[in-house]
Amino acid sequence: MPRLLILLILSFLGSACIQSTEDHIDLHPAISDDSRYLEAYDQATVEVEVIQDFETRFIVHATILSKEFRKALGERYQELFNEVQPVLSESTENTGVFVSVFHRNEENSDLRDPNLWTIQFEKGGELLRPLKVERLREKERFQPFFRGINVWSKEYLLLFKTPPPSVVDKKLQTIETAKLILSSQDARVYFRW
Repeated sequence: MPRLLILLILSFLGSACIQSTEDHIDLHPAISDDSRYLEAYDQATVEVEVIQDFETRFIVHATILSKEFRKALGERYQELFNEVQPVLSESTENTGVFVSVFHRNEENSDLRDPNLWTIQFEKGGELLRPLKVERLREKERFQPFFRGINVWSKEYLLLFKTPPPSVVDKKLQTIETAKLILSSQDARVYFRW
């Protein structure tokens, strides 16, 4: 008898959790389940992890905001929020790079500090310094679109005075190449597109 009572209670609780008062709910796909967005994201994103003496020094995810990636971002934003994408619109005239940084020492993850980081962008043989290094504090706003964002990371928008490149297909050679260089006391890392 007690087993039957327990089964009845569990089935009632289980069905209560599954049912919804809403007629229809659309759950949004994760980045890894959105194949159109994932393809554009993978072509535009490079991840680098710096490890020294078996210890992670820092991890950086860098996404170049190419025309093709911005188009995919706009479509995903429209699908998720049912409105036109207002985020990262500054990267339409200049080259933008979305960067997420995790550093073992939080104080050293501030890309805005020129004493900690040197930021350069190479395109067409020209080496550029950023026009703007903006800290993006709204993590929740960017998590549906970029990997590597967590409570310990810091996110930035880097802008360079050069037109945005076309996406680089990693499987094929491209006409235009671009390279972001981040240098710190720990290491110099290169992101190539």
